[in-house]
Amino acid sequence: MRFISAGLLVLLVALSASTASLATLISQEQTEDLTAAKVIPDVISGIDPAPGVALKIQYGDTPITTKGGRLPRPETLNAPSVQVTDLVGNVLSKLDPLKLQADTKYTLVLSDPDAPSPAMPTSREFLHWIVTNAPFGDITKGEVAVPYAPPSPPAGVHRYVFSLFQQPKGTNLNVPAPASRARFNTQKFSQLYDLGEPVAAAYFEVAAPGIE
Repeated sequence: MRFISAGLLVLLVALSASTASLATLISQEQTEDLTAAKVIPDVISGIDPAPGVALKIQYGDTPITTKGGRLPRPETLNAPSVQVTDLVGNVLSKLDPLKLQADTKYTLVLSDPDAPSPAMPTSREFLHWIVTNAPFGDITKGEVAVPYAPPSPPAGVHRYVFSLFQQPKGTNLNVPAPASRARFNTQKFSQLYDLGEPVAAAYFEVAAPGIE
């Protein structure tokens, strides 16, 4: 039987507390960003920092974060690169599986809360993408429940919101294709599948033709 020395135990506790503090600080900053952009409460109610993960999303060389930023529509025609990382940037799917929960899977949702226009979002939210059951957050190995649909805003400047959920331990989601992409609701989707608050989120903007 192995015993942990008092010194090592103190170090492990300190590291755990430090990681928790970092997660809380990151969550606070991201929550402020998303609240300022009204992603909270238009799409999600908040972020759960407990799992200590982050989203690394890129359209080409352009990163997508909680700070937002506007992209030209041609750059968003294809699905972005999406990786789930720990708080220091290590890609979860590339870490030693023995250090991770083998049955932890993730769901990614992309939606537009400004359809058809920010002034009159009667189709809020328009669903653009759902990937479920992504092992260790490896989106490329997840199940595409709803194929990626590129942004195509008809009027105004639209927000496009990525919400990452950690699925309950040991679960697989069976998400049927919706009859319509219009009037999707991320929060109701989360409640339906017992996903809780997203563990990470990010957004970007795309303008309708003729808007600089």
